[in-house]
Amino acid sequence: MRGNFNYRGLALAAAAALLAALLVPLAMQRTPESGARAADLRLGMLSDPAAAGRLADMHGVVNFWASWCVACRVEHPLLLQLQRDGVPVFGVNHRDLREDALRWLDFYGDPYRYSLYDADGALGDALGIEALPVTLVVGSGGEILYTQLGPLDQGIIDSVIRPLLPRGASDLWSRPGGL
Repeated sequence: MRGNFNYRGLALAAAAALLAALLVPLAMQRTPESGARAADLRLGMLSDPAAAGRLADMHGVVNFWASWCVACRVEHPLLLQLQRDGVPVFGVNHRDLREDALRWLDFYGDPYRYSLYDADGALGDALGIEALPVTLVVGSGGEILYTQLGPLDQGIIDSVIRPLLPRGASDLWSRPGGL
């Protein structure tokens, strides 16, 4: 019975183990709850360390990302499309090197009105973020309306995120001048 080894079963088991290894950390992560107020912690801007901002002032789609995050690269074209559609998209660069993050945005395109720089992860830790990417929808009152763990896809954007955005969101929600 030497020739009857089940390679298909082995491949299926390996794929299931890989999927579990990728999804279990996301499932176990403590996340910002819908309805909670956005953290009030002030952080420097990624592009201008002298300027500062707060998550509570980022009304719209807020994406926690890093240059080292492979899944962040996967969802990036969707964030660029949201920005082209006039949706206010903000970034929080999390546990990254400033130079790497700026180079990454220069190479792949910058969908963010601005990004906060969370070098030591203080904001992410306050929200319980343990894996990237994480995307929030923050309402005009600073409340978290939705939390997406893992990369965005078009279905989530169309069925969950867009309905949370008011008509004319690009006109109604804040720009960085209010900081």
